[in-house]
Amino acid sequence: MSRTLAQPRRTALTAVLLLAAGLAPAATLTVPGDYPTIQAAVDAAAPGDVIDIAAGTYVEQVRIATADLSLQGAGIDATIIESPTILPASFSVGGFAYFPVVFVDGATAVAMSGLTVDGAGQGTANDIFVGIGYWNGDGSLQDVRITRIREEPAGTLFCRAIYTDNDTGGPYGLDLDQVQVDDFQRTGIDIRGAGMTGTVTSSSVTGGGDPFSTHQNGIQFVGTTGILDGCTLTDMSYVGASLSVGVVGFSGADVTINGTGIENCYLGAASIGSVVAMDGCTFGGVYSDAIWVRSTAASVRAGDEKRIDGLLDGTEPITRSAAIGTITGCVATGADLAGSWGIHAAGPGTVELTVTGTV
Repeated sequence: MSRTLAQPRRTALTAVLLLAAGLAPAATLTVPGDYPTIQAAVDAAAPGDVIDIAAGTYVEQVRIATADLSLQGAGIDATIIESPTILPASFSVGGFAYFPVVFVDGATAVAMSGLTVDGAGQGTANDIFVGIGYWNGDGSLQDVRITRIREEPAGTLFCRAIYTDNDTGGPYGLDLDQVQVDDFQRTGIDIRGAGMTGTVTSSSVTGGGDPFSTHQNGIQFVGTTGILDGCTLTDMSYVGASLSVGVVGFSGADVTINGTGIENCYLGAASIGSVVAMDGCTFGGVYSDAIWVRSTAASVRAGDEKRIDGLLDGTEPITRSAAIGTITGCVATGADLAGSWGIHAAGPGTVELTVTGTV
């Protein structure tokens, strides 16, 4: 096994000073050169190390419990982490168990780039199935694809391509850049947990369209701060007992959405008991409402139960609160269906809505 000093290289004097201070110089660990599996390299790594993963398919669950690690693949189409049939490691929230293919467990500043996480349709034996899961942790994803986070064939189980939560109150941050999510059940990106800020830029979430086995939410922020910039959300268009939405804020979330295109979704963007600010977004082929801003109260008006319950995933109750929306410079094109709205403000509680330069 070799431990190669990460660039820039340190001088011998620097290394001596680091060792004297009780700090080991950062190293690059290679897979499969130094270690046969990604998990073996992760287990051997120290904070600050880089794990360089060669092209290939690695069938394993990866659990990361060391902070400040960087996992670098050979490219989004070259390095693939594929789910095994059974995922032994999991975490629990509100009585629900979550089984991630890549599990960031209590570690912060974990960076991943240049790889694909492939669920291989293994959701049946690993319910709730997750592609990349963060529990009391955070980090970043760049040039990463998450796919086939579902049953085989696709069904109705809860699945999430990316999921965050915590029981510490944070603060945490997750930065997603040039991330691709497709072929998933239920939720593409689910960012929740007190003290979490999720930033999603130049990324795409592609649903299964309609007909599909169950409703899908492209991106949801639950009680968190969310920033969405320059993204594309398409084909969350299932219409059945529940509904689908491109992006939604729940339970007091504070969400900013800029320059994002939402196409062929049942609902384009929804804010339920949350704050949303949208600027320069486009909506095309929306089946129902392009933008839905709704307050919540102790009771829900008859006729709206389907919408609210349909957007929720059953894993936690909604927080009842007012809704505030600021919409600027957006363009919405519907699908010419009866009962659809460009902007729909509703609710038994307070809704504050400001609309400027939007058609």
